[in-house]
Amino acid sequence: MSKVNKLDLSGINIAKLTTKRTSRPGVKPNFTIPINDTQPQSSSSCCSTKILFGVVIVFLTIFIIIRVANTSSTASTYVKTEPFKQLTPSLRKIIKMKCAHDTNTHCTTQHENGEYVVNIGKCMVYDFNGIPFTDIFKDGQSNWHVPPSSDMTLIVNKACKELTATYDTQTKYKTTYAKKNADGKFIKKIVWIPTSDCYKEFDLKIGQHNILEGTPSNMIQQQVMNNVKAFTYNVEGSISGSISISGTGCDVPIRVYSLKT
Repeated sequence: MSKVNKLDLSGINIAKLTTKRTSRPGVKPNFTIPINDTQPQSSSSCCSTKILFGVVIVFLTIFIIIRVANTSSTASTYVKTEPFKQLTPSLRKIIKMKCAHDTNTHCTTQHENGEYVVNIGKCMVYDFNGIPFTDIFKDGQSNWHVPPSSDMTLIVNKACKELTATYDTQTKYKTTYAKKNADGKFIKKIVWIPTSDCYKEFDLKIGQHNILEGTPSNMIQQQVMNNVKAFTYNVEGSISGSISISGTGCDVPIRVYSLKT
């Protein structure tokens, strides 16, 4: 077995081998980026925040200016295009009706739920929309207040070219009245108007009942308007049936109206 001799290092200075190597003349040392752990990192972030805030302020200012300009323009336009206040529903309105004439006078309106106010001057008129003048309310200015019709039409019999008619939202007309071809069963009132004031006596019959027989005309309740004479008979009790009226003294048509329940 061979004998191995140990390496003798006693003559080598190990401290010199571990000493940091210096750069040779003319050779640049390796480039390193120094890291400064103490430098603040938020400076750039702070600048970005300030810029963003400034941009937001600018946009808000522009938006407010545009809104103020549009509001001023709208207000100016409103003043120019809407100079009058709107009428409130409770405010009374009186609107003239359009009328045409043949044997009767026909007036029309585009409104409903009010009443027709009519002035006939000196015309001879029997009825308004089939209601005798005796049952139409007449005010202090000689205007007749007629209930409205479902077709928004007013028919005055006879024709009256002097007539003026208006639609009025304020109502004063009577709510119960006799009418030509009235609906209902029991008769409460009868009104008749001869086309000429020439009858001396009247006979009135309801169904099989003789109500008036040879009764003088001056003994019957009557009302005169512009030389037109109307007669009225109020019925007591419950009676129904067809109505027949005749008379003596002349032979002219008699217009008959009734109130029924």
